[in-house]
Amino acid sequence: MIAGLFSRHRRVASYDQENVTNDTSFSAVEGDFMIEEGSGLGISLSDSNVIVKIASGSPCSRKFKVGDTIVAVNGSDVGESLVSNILSSADPGFLTLTAVRARSGKGTHR
Repeated sequence: MIAGLFSRHRRVASYDQENVTNDTSFSAVEGDFMIEEGSGLGISLSDSNVIVKIASGSPCSRKFKVGDTIVAVNGSDVGESLVSNILSSADPGFLTLTAVRARSGKGTHR
């Protein structure tokens, strides 16, 4: 399980320069967390890794918004994998989540 003992927020200029060409309709948001036994990040994800619910006061509530799409865990692209499966098998330690966020009025990532 995951706890937010340590977290920070950093905007990343572009998630994947290889696949983005002058596309300013999305921004990337990254959050670092400490994984600890017996706690959670406080997010619910859809089957396409879109955040559908964030618990108030949870570690993720300071970093992400409903509608953000998690695209990487610890710097590795999640592809079509379910982030919830990746997180449930994560070892204790630091965890970095990267999400893309549609800029106002631009729709969602997936």
